[in-house]
Amino acid sequence: MQDDFELDSGRKNSEYEKSDSSSEDEVAVSHEQDHIKKRLNDVFSILKIETIIDTRNSDILCSQVNQACELLQIMRDNILKDKKKNTELLEEDKSLSLTLTEKNELINGLKKLYHVSNKQEQIRLLTIAPTGWGRQKLQKFFDSSERQARRSLEIRASKGVLGSSEDLRGNKLLDKAVAEAVIKFYEEDWISRISTNKSDVLLIKKQPVPKRFMLLTMGEAFEQFKINFPQHVIGRSKFFDLKPRHVQPTRFHDTCCCIYHENFDLLLKGDEDETAEWTNWKRTDKRVALQQITGTVSLLLDCIDEQWKVFLSHHYYTRTQQSYTANIKE
Repeated sequence: MQDDFELDSGRKNSEYEKSDSSSEDEVAVSHEQDHIKKRLNDVFSILKIETIIDTRNSDILCSQVNQACELLQIMRDNILKDKKKNTELLEEDKSLSLTLTEKNELINGLKKLYHVSNKQEQIRLLTIAPTGWGRQKLQKFFDSSERQARRSLEIRASKGVLGSSEDLRGNKLLDKAVAEAVIKFYEEDWISRISTNKSDVLLIKKQPVPKRFMLLTMGEAFEQFKINFPQHVIGRSKFFDLKPRHVQPTRFHDTCCCIYHENFDLLLKGDEDETAEWTNWKRTDKRVALQQITGTVSLLLDCIDEQWKVFLSHHYYTRTQQSYTANIKE
């Protein structure tokens, strides 16, 4: 019994000690808060800011503290003879009512945006820095390169905040309207034809697109584009780069794959030695077959001369028909 009584007494004493310790902590915290409140009110009184009455309204308290910080910064700037429009800055800050923590979050977010942006956008973002910042401070704050910091100062001086950098490489960006006109030109029926093979398709952005085969060489197509669209200025290499994937370049004869074009192309591939070899399409037994021919260069030239007139007339009619069909569709 005596042992139980001693245990109970010990527990009660321990609880009393904990309770007393907790009460003392609360009193200490309350005393510290009152002391801080008094010191803040002293500062607010000097700065002619409304004093703290109820600390439970955290928004008002944060606004008052921010206002005090801004006033202290203005005093510092005035001592340093800073020519900023301090009063206007203070009024703007009052309307925002941002805490110092929120301002820091915005600044950190801006830094993250800078580091994930491309080089040109990074230079634009640097232009929003305070006007009093020089190149070195920009470099240190944003961890930028010397060139970017210097370039951003030049852009802000000439084009203002968030001004765009000019392309200094000498080649201006191609107008979107010109690029669209070139792509549409490649798909004209008199420039390229759709493959007759239904399975001859390409998957572009997971969509099947039928192949087209050009009826002109790339060089001829470029010259024709300049004639048809004199208002659009574009270089040869850029014109070639804009060719859609599903448009296939043509071979030497530049037109249809008929027997006349093929034979003339094959004749020109003949050897120039005394004994020449060439191939030619010929109709035999109601079918067309490719035949290997061996003969002299003179015989080869005779074959070319024989097919020359037929080839020219066929080529002219084919091109005229294509042009006429294109005009009807327009």
